[in-house]
Amino acid sequence: PLVTRHITGAYTEGRLEKLHNPVEAKAMADELAACLENPQYKGKTFGMIVLQGRRQVKELEHEIIARVSPEEREKRKIRVGVASDFQGDERDIVFLSMVVADPPRAQKWTIAQQTYNVAASRAKDQLWLFTSISMSDLKSDDLRASLLGYMQNPPSTYGDSPALDDVSDTSP
Repeated sequence: PLVTRHITGAYTEGRLEKLHNPVEAKAMADELAACLENPQYKGKTFGMIVLQGRRQVKELEHEIIARVSPEEREKRKIRVGVASDFQGDERDIVFLSMVVADPPRAQKWTIAQQTYNVAASRAKDQLWLFTSISMSDLKSDDLRASLLGYMQNPPSTYGDSPALDDVSDTSP
């Protein structure tokens, strides 16, 4: 249910609300188009949430328009926006755009925490994180590091899982 895509060769342009990452937007639109063609995603709805910079929303919309017909967008309820645009709204599959490509200033556990909580909780079936930065480039107290770490190594819902050889064929 958790998928991470690291985008190489990406860069950002602009600052603050105008921050955008054209390479990441193209990769996300390409992945969306591939999912729409994949029978495993038949009938699934999609949301694309930008974690930083409203300009990235426009970048994504431009890329999606070039790949997906208006009819398919409506049928699949494809929506692009920032976390607050998805308040109270869910999709089967959600793609998150981290946007940043260079070591950023840390996003602290303040208002951004609510944004990340809303963004990460909008997926019913699958959550994808597209990132153009690696864990080693993020400070440990950065929310992006927390999200990326969780996506790459989610906690087991069963605690310490036994090794496969230790599981009995006959008992649950």
